Amino acid sequence: MSEQSHELDRLVKEGPVGEIFRAEQALSILDVTGAFADKINQNNYGEVFSTFQAFCIDQIILSINKLYETPGRYQLKSIPAILNYFKENSQTLKVTEPYLLQQQLIRLNMQIPDIEEIDQNTKNKHIHNKMINHIPEISKNETLAALKTLRDKRIAHPEDISVESLPKPTWGAVEDLLTPAKDIVCIIGEGYLNVTYMFEDGEYSLSSDATRVGRGIRRLLGDLGIKVSNK
Repeated sequence: MSEQSHELDRLVKEGPVGEIFRAEQALSILDVTGAFADKINQNNYGEVFSTFQAFCIDQIILSINKLYETPGRYQLKSIPAILNYFKENSQTLKVTEPYLLQQQLIRLNMQIPDIEEIDQNTKNKHIHNKMINHIPEISKNETLAALKTLRDKRIAHPEDISVESLPKPTWGAVEDLLTPAKDIVCIIGEGYLNVTYMFEDGEYSLSSDATRVGRGIRRLLGDLGIKVSNK
């Protein structure tokens, strides 16, 4: 593996792979504690678990922002920064698994005509353009804009403003932002880094590990005498 490929691997693992994992962990905790909120409150554990939920909400806001932060003065490990690095090194980055790359492109309807017949640099430029077009356009995405506002005004800076005046994106819209980030990780990981990030059934390989914490919360609730359904 070339020096550029090693650096790309580092950026992907330390950046989006980690942030996606943390966001899915937090979402798993919110899902379980939200589903059994009434029973938790009835057993007088509301204050404890609401504190967990607050930390999880902050983590999700921060992770999504880190995933899509536009690079500026400082080196970043966000998806846009990684795609910039990919473009800058398109002449040296080699496709290591052509079949897996092609499968990912087909899955995402991002096929490139005659991909096997074009040179490495041109192929990488085409793939870069496909990936750029696949991620949300940051300046126009309402959910991303809302999460950035929440980060800047509620988490990063203690502004004296009414919480009610801040945007409230839906959890469904927030979760939707994780999907294109996973897709980019899968294209780069499976095509260029010899790392499998997606199972054959289309499931992101680390999602099950991330949601283990939710299953652990269920067991914890049972140990506390709170009856929960088995899942």
